[in-house]
Amino acid sequence: MNHPRILGIGTAYPPVRLTQEQTFHAAGYQGERIRKIFLNSDIDYRHFYLEGTLNRAETSDQLNQRYLRGAMKTGCQAILDCVKAAGTTVQDVDFLAVCSCTGYVCPDVGSRLIAHMGFSNRVQRASISGLGCAGALPTLQRAVDFGPPSTNASRRDLLSLLLRR
Repeated sequence: MNHPRILGIGTAYPPVRLTQEQTFHAAGYQGERIRKIFLNSDIDYRHFYLEGTLNRAETSDQLNQRYLRGAMKTGCQAILDCVKAAGTTVQDVDFLAVCSCTGYVCPDVGSRLIAHMGFSNRVQRASISGLGCAGALPTLQRAVDFGPPSTNASRRDLLSLLLRR
């Protein structure tokens, strides 16, 4: 039995990295109870896509547009790193699964990445959202469910793409 294998891994991080303590203060929280929740989360750092300084007056539309710009920039970099590590191109990718726990746009980020980066018109995609930080495992499962190479000779082994927030 053939099992999918990882041919390449691409990673990309938004440029701003904050500790949980810094995140707590940046979010404008002040309560000690909320601070304890932040500090007991087993999360050491969070990455953020900010354009300049934090703007707490940002409207939800502005926030969503900034999320989309950051997701596209980060996503493109991770995909390029992944296909380079695999020695292939985006034209060779049969399936793209994208998971986000920080934002939601329609059309989804995966569809936008496919169009923007020139993926083949045969590429299939899955957009996993609404699962929070636990979304990574269902996303990887969906990639495995897409089918090992033994079930479809035209499919390539898995390219693993890791997007960090």
